[in-house]
Amino acid sequence: MLGDWVNLMGHQKAAFDMLTKLYTPQSITQSDFLLKVSLWYIRFDLFVGFQSGGESVLSRDWLQAVHECYAQKVRDNPDDLGVKYEERFAYSRLVAKDSNDLFARTQKGLITPDDFAKQLPILKEKVETLHANIPAELLDPRHKVKYMPGEADPNDIVNPFEPDVIWGGPLFTSNFLMLDMWGIVFMFNISEAMALRKPFSPTLTREAYRAVQVFEAMCAYPDAPKGMLLEAQVSFAIAFLFLPKDQKTTQWCRRTFAKVEASG
Repeated sequence: MLGDWVNLMGHQKAAFDMLTKLYTPQSITQSDFLLKVSLWYIRFDLFVGFQSGGESVLSRDWLQAVHECYAQKVRDNPDDLGVKYEERFAYSRLVAKDSNDLFARTQKGLITPDDFAKQLPILKEKVETLHANIPAELLDPRHKVKYMPGEADPNDIVNPFEPDVIWGGPLFTSNFLMLDMWGIVFMFNISEAMALRKPFSPTLTREAYRAVQVFEAMCAYPDAPKGMLLEAQVSFAIAFLFLPKDQKTTQWCRRTFAKVEASG
């Protein structure tokens, strides 16, 4: 879907050049359209940075300006669910940026071991409280999907047709938010395990199964918006790294990747 690595890097560099030549961290927040553009690029930049093992190239002040803008919008429009979603997405990007930069700079020797030891627990708390800090109105259980048409496939590794797996109707975006934050949690834990040379926590496998179930339920939901699969897969695909490596799981992962590629 995204093409080979050379194409991916070429697109990322071109987008960065256009963004930084046309706008500043202040001017990018002047319209809703530009805010959407900035969030798209920030996500792309973080994805490439993580994939390459280096820092994302857009400086933190851009991400901070976008988050502060949405935080103000929430204060001005406390009943607007849309801006509450955008504020949480913007905040999660800020946490992802801090995570990406800390590990990348440590790997390059730009941060001393003492500074890394001081910053890691602060970052870890930010990552681990992402889900807990989602506003309650975005997780209203009254909008959980109670019935999903269809039956579980014996070749699947989760059952997406169970009740209360995803949110529907006006809170369908909460599913994207959950996947987005799981993606950051998974990326942080991969980087932490590599930096500290320690194994993953077993709880991550349970979280990976939850992320997979949410993704599959979103795909099965009859009222899901068009293009949902491509939007959701970016955050959830990293969950595959924490799943067991048995043949059934591996084959399911292959079929799922094939479905994503066919949709791209």
